[in-house]
Amino acid sequence: VFLNNCDNLKDWLNPSEGYYKSLTIDTKEKTQGTGSVRAQVDMNKETGFMMIYSTKPTVDIGDNTHLEFDLYLPTPNLFKDAQDCAIEISSANTWDKQEAEWGAKYIKEKMTFKQGWNHVRLALDEANYSKRLGKVDFKKDAVNFFRVYAIGLSKGYNGGELVAYLDNVRFTKGNGEVPDDGSTPTVKPTDKPTQKPTDKPTQKPTD
Repeated sequence: VFLNNCDNLKDWLNPSEGYYKSLTIDTKEKTQGTGSVRAQVDMNKETGFMMIYSTKPTVDIGDNTHLEFDLYLPTPNLFKDAQDCAIEISSANTWDKQEAEWGAKYIKEKMTFKQGWNHVRLALDEANYSKRLGKVDFKKDAVNFFRVYAIGLSKGYNGGELVAYLDNVRFTKGNGEVPDDGSTPTVKPTDKPTQKPTDKPTQKPTD
């Protein structure tokens, strides 16, 4: 079940300033469909990147057990170098409410990345869920929000520019099956990305 195919910017937050500045659709770097969401950040002015999708139509996860997506990173250490980072979904059109989150501790201790395209597969039963009156308030049948971010990076990080791409955000049973709307990847993730990696991150990973 697709949450978003990243082929257009409808419902992606794209203000004139801030971490999620200058979101565009890139038709060359992609793993399915006609494009991916591209975030380009001037790291001499900002301290990280953030991609936010918030929509009124909701998605019913059904019996799916995993959140999966493809994420292109300019350096494998980006999340480790960040002071804060997270991957979140919600049924409240915002963060910190009706939320399932894989936070900084989870990402830094349990996930590994490479420079270039990474296929991310997250088990829903490993997420940290928000609660209201002591009960989980996340609504599995009404997901309408997604956020991924890494912030608190050093000034000038990655040579002063950070470019990341996101594609193919969906819910699955964790076995990599094709989404039930019939969409199939048109381009396989490349092992040789077009952007050169940085040899020496400017900030040491946090312990």
